[in-house]
Amino acid sequence: MNMNRQLLCLAAMSMAISGFALAAQDSNSNQKDYKCYLDTTSGYQIAFYEWQEKQIQLRMAMLPANKVPNIGTGESAYIKDVEECVEIDESFTLGAAQKLDEITLK
Repeated sequence: MNMNRQLLCLAAMSMAISGFALAAQDSNSNQKDYKCYLDTTSGYQIAFYEWQEKQIQLRMAMLPANKVPNIGTGESAYIKDVEECVEIDESFTLGAAQKLDEITLK
């Protein structure tokens, strides 16, 4: 009897853990990679982010006043404005962003 309870408890815990893992996997399935053309205190830069698709507008709005690494010097710069964000494999619409994207390491 005691052994049956232990097995039942173990099985229930196993199913609960599996359910949590599936739920976590499902919530991350909407994650996408984005690149953003940013006006920073060190000039214009492109930075890369991973966001849930439904939260892109919120995430973009939260970027100003945050730090972004300055690739050229290794120093941090502050984001003044977000000019444009697109999915990683898409092209920017702004010409200056397209030119910078061509020379930016990914």
